Amino acid sequence: MTVDEQRKILATLLGATRVGTLSDEKVSQLFQMRISAAVRELEADLAATS
Repeated sequence: MTVDEQRKILATLLGATRVGTLSDEKVSQLFQMRISAAVRELEADLAATS
């Protein structure tokens, strides 16, 4: 996924003005953190239903 695509997704979650000031590297780091957190949450939900 390109940084521009990641930036668009983060802008939806965090607001365009906040994300617009971040460097490409910070966007990638923040995106990875948000995705990792979402995956952990989904895994916890699945474990709770098993």
